[in-house]
Amino acid sequence: MSDTLFTRDNLDSCLKELAKEFRKINGSRIPAEIILIGGASVLINYGFREMTYMVVMIRFQSLHAYL
Repeated sequence: MSDTLFTRDNLDSCLKELAKEFRKINGSRIPAEIILIGGASVLINYGFREMTYMVVMIRFQSLHAYL
């Protein structure tokens, strides 16, 4: 289990940094999709959870789908 505790504020910041890195590596013409499930989804979409230890899944759209 991770020792990193994600809150609504720092999870949003982490996802923004992830998007910046993706754009830096892949450029802005390749679309990306991030899917959050579990505690991370509850944290972002609903107000009854304040923190989570894990971001269960992050998925990027494949470049091959656009070639």
